[in-house]
Amino acid sequence: PPAGSYMAATGQDLMAADSSDQWCFVAGHATSYVAWRLNTVNFADSGELFHLRYGTENLSDYWGHADDWDNAARTLGFAVDETPTAGSVAQWERGEGTTYGFVAYVEAVHGGSITLSYGNTNRRAVSTDRSTWTVEPDARCSPTDCDLDLGWPDNFIHIKDLEPVPAN
Repeated sequence: PPAGSYMAATGQDLMAADSSDQWCFVAGHATSYVAWRLNTVNFADSGELFHLRYGTENLSDYWGHADDWDNAARTLGFAVDETPTAGSVAQWERGEGTTYGFVAYVEAVHGGSITLSYGNTNRRAVSTDRSTWTVEPDARCSPTDCDLDLGWPDNFIHIKDLEPVPAN
């Protein structure tokens, strides 16, 4: 894999069942990809790392599956709302074509649409390091190489955005 890529960063066979990445997420899953993206972009110069227990010392608190991320964020004091910003995390709850929810990284906001990057679709590791798709409000959408039928994200999680969260 190319240097600086997700696959090179995890350094693992992403098809191996339940192998953990260095952030304690399952390698090749959407949560692992978003952790990598947050760490290589949002946290790049901060000395911090986003990981399974980011923001907490309590062993019962953790980010877990994608459908847990909004609740974990709220519990830990991060903003969760319906407003996308570059660098935020788009999150879908379980039951929308996925068993454990889904997360993707917001690359850009263009007026009313957003460009997302993601990893792991069809319950398999994606061979490309940065697949993207653009989402329009009120439209059914899905990445082109997966079977997920996702609409507009349920939540946007603001962990360490690249742009300020607009005031309501």
